[in-house]
Amino acid sequence: QKQTQSKALEGQIRSIIAEEIRIAKAEEEARKKAEAEKIRLAKIAAEREKARIEAEAKARAEALEKERLAAEVEARKARELADKRAEEERKRNEEAARSEATARDEARKVAAKKASDEAAAKAKEASDKLTAARAAEAALAKKKEDDKKAAESKAMTNYGVTTVAGSNFADNKGRLGYPADRIGQITHRFGRHPHPVFKNIDEENNGIKISVPSGTRAKSVFPGTVSSVLANSDGTKTVMLRHGNYFTIYSNLSGVSVSKGQQVSAGTPVGVVGQDFDGTYTLDFQVWNGSTPVDPLGWVSY
Repeated sequence: QKQTQSKALEGQIRSIIAEEIRIAKAEEEARKKAEAEKIRLAKIAAEREKARIEAEAKARAEALEKERLAAEVEARKARELADKRAEEERKRNEEAARSEATARDEARKVAAKKASDEAAAKAKEASDKLTAARAAEAALAKKKEDDKKAAESKAMTNYGVTTVAGSNFADNKGRLGYPADRIGQITHRFGRHPHPVFKNIDEENNGIKISVPSGTRAKSVFPGTVSSVLANSDGTKTVMLRHGNYFTIYSNLSGVSVSKGQQVSAGTPVGVVGQDFDGTYTLDFQVWNGSTPVDPLGWVSY
């Protein structure tokens, strides 16, 4: 009887998933068309803004180039003057060093040093000015590229362009939350196995069964949307959550705390685990990749 009920539930699950996938494909096609138009309009707006940025940057670049060229000339002349003054200072020092040096020679030495120091200071100032001019040109080039990228991003945002990479459910394989608020014992594993009670009979499990204490609540392992809440023939209920292309199933619930279409976060209670036919409180938990059930033990963490 339990196997018959499980097969009936599986049929319902497959039917619901197939319909969800059909609807999702239609919605995705419509979304892609709308998104393509948004992207087209956003690119036009972005190119217009980037052209404006390019024109402004060009004018500013030309002005900065003139400043840099002038700074290069000024720096060259300042270096030449500094070299000349340094040579004059050297000669005055030699003249003043002679034994017959006069007071006039000493005065010339002092004046030459002052002139040399002033020329060196001006050369440094001109060099610093040239460095600043070059840095300004580099900063302008970077700012132009940054502004163009920002313009494209802003245009995409203004036109409502979104980046849909699908559910990241798959990226969290092996790290999904535990499907109940109390740790239990796994009594049935995924796949085909000999029945634990009846000999010569195999059972096919699309998920795992976890024996838990009375009062345990099943909880969402990942953010998603309540796809369906099903009533089973034995009075229990099943909650189906959708996570992009993936589904998680929480079955054998005595009561539920969510409704169809509801958004849930990871850890949201979806219902209270009910009793199985043998009197134990058992959660039937499944993970489906589209229309294919996969082993939950490869997905959840304990």
